[in-house]
Amino acid sequence: MISNLKKLRENTGMGVCEFAKRIGVRQPSYSLLEKQGHYKALEKAYKIADALGVGIYDIWPRDESTTRVEQLEAELKHIKQTLKDLIGDSDV
Repeated sequence: MISNLKKLRENTGMGVCEFAKRIGVRQPSYSLLEKQGHYKALEKAYKIADALGVGIYDIWPRDESTTRVEQLEAELKHIKQTLKDLIGDSDV
């Protein structure tokens, strides 16, 4: 699988360092991804999705981390409320 990554990044007008920082990776790591031009893990992900007859986002939803954060926040809120009820402390 050949990547259009470098071309797409260049079309944004961003340099390698700026783009790497924007996506939260070190510049050498990003440069290596761009230079290699292929991604073994992504190739496998596409094969899995094709075999299942679904898209990649059906397997790995983009908003999964947001959903997990929201779940954890709800659990924390519940725990705080339980502690308040048990010890009567409003600063929990």
